[in-house]
Amino acid sequence: MGRQGAHEDEKSALRIPHSALLSILKWGGFLMAIFVTPLIYATLLVTQSDPTAFLRASLAALAILIATLLWLATWAVVAARNRGWLQASSAGLMLVALLFIDFTSTGAYTDISSADPTQGFQHPEVIAFLKADPDLFRIDSKTSPDPGVECIWQPNTAALVGLQDVCSDPNPLTLTAWKQLWESTGGRDSQRYDMLNVKYVIVRDGTPLPGDGKFELALDAPDELSVYRNRNFLPRAWLSHDAATGTPDPALPAVTVTHYGANEMTLQLSPLQPATLVLSELWYPGWQATINDAPSTVKDNEIGLRTLDVPAGDVTVKLWFAPSSWRNGLIAASIGVLFAILLVALPKGKLGE
Repeated sequence: MGRQGAHEDEKSALRIPHSALLSILKWGGFLMAIFVTPLIYATLLVTQSDPTAFLRASLAALAILIATLLWLATWAVVAARNRGWLQASSAGLMLVALLFIDFTSTGAYTDISSADPTQGFQHPEVIAFLKADPDLFRIDSKTSPDPGVECIWQPNTAALVGLQDVCSDPNPLTLTAWKQLWESTGGRDSQRYDMLNVKYVIVRDGTPLPGDGKFELALDAPDELSVYRNRNFLPRAWLSHDAATGTPDPALPAVTVTHYGANEMTLQLSPLQPATLVLSELWYPGWQATINDAPSTVKDNEIGLRTLDVPAGDVTVKLWFAPSSWRNGLIAASIGVLFAILLVALPKGKLGE
């Protein structure tokens, strides 16, 4: 009897006594299965028209589905061990197997080779040449206006070195309006392409470029890349009499960008008569503006660029990005922080009175 009691005590010691842990595993897994599965289906449904977005959504859905299954499997193993249906060694082996599946599934696409991961970013001659240009401009490392064609170098290279590239890493967060604008250019020989402020095109050696003398060789790099200058590129901002298309008018004075940031801009201009200020920047809800410190409306033309109606005379235009969703989020976060402080600061039971 004493041996049997000791055996029972040993079994009890090997069981997981935390009922709260079991509840978290059980209900957390079921909640993930109930809410995540419809969300995954809806996400895959709405991204089918965009191959890149659908691929990213599929990979994310697969990761979430694997996490849900592993969560439920962990709960099942722990529950079975607590009920005595599994020996301690068997439960341990199963948990180790689940951990192995978790690590191998999430790390399946991790490159563990000896190859240098920065090799695609190393173009020192091209980068030095572009960085030496003091103008505000964009580069184009796409091989064609087709958004499905990949860049010829790592698409995030420009971001790493402080340049602006019309080619970016395929991302489901890319604005649809930008895709439509890019597709509407009609090619590098069009004026609409020039309105994107693309001064330099980076191509492989020997790649033909359209236009009769529009693109001139600016740099023949030691590697397989060549840099061509777009002789017809438009500045980051200009004045126009055509509010719909934003076609530049050479007779109107130039616009000076005195400050440029990711979320703000300041410009100086002196038109002799009212005109339309066109910015080679994508229009998006949330952009605010003032003209000589007076509030103004940021509009979009038929191309999708930002425009403002400016008066005659010396004009200072300031733009900044301040969407209402950001302000609403700050308000909600502030309320949450205040409530958390009250929970901690007030004596226990005070809130319930």
